[in-house]
This record gives sequence, C-alpha cells and structure tokens, in this order.
Amino acid sequence: MRIISNPIAKDGIIIADALNDKRHMGFMFAAAYNSPIFPNSSNLDKTDSGKDRLIITTDEEGIEIFDTMPTSFYYKVSNDTTGLSS
Repeated sequence: MRIISNPIAKDGIIIADALNDKRHMGFMFAAAYNSPIFPNSSNLDKTDSGKDRLIITTDEEGIEIFDTMPTSFYYKVSNDTTGLSS
C-alpha cells in the first residue's frame, strides 16, 4: 500500500487516499471534539465525537460517512501502552 495523495485537513478531519493492489481506499481521522461540516445540512455527525476516531473507506464514500455509517469507525479507547509488547 502507498499513499497517493498528500493528506489534507478540512474542518478538523484529516483525509488521505491510498492505492492497494490498484484499488483506491480512503482514510479519515477525526480528533476528539471535531466534526465535519457537511455540504448538505441534513447530515449529522452520528459518531462519538468525544473520542478520536478513524475509518478506512472506499473512494466512493465521502465525508457523509460520519452520518451514514457511524458504527464503522474505530475509536481510541486508552492512552495506556503498558500492555503492548514489542
């Protein structure tokens, strides 16, 4: 996998594209207490915006994924790294 576009930050959301076996994928990272601003005002951020969150998407999915697929996000749950082994 390789990043094919420079990551961009928009409305507190970091977005990057990657190419994996000739298929495009998207990555979105939202820091806690940041929500996207939607072009369509009927969309809402239905994720837990009090936590850092990450999603890996296909290139057909846009920022609306915060509204349409809120259970697909991964959340940061702890800063504790003592249980990690190298």
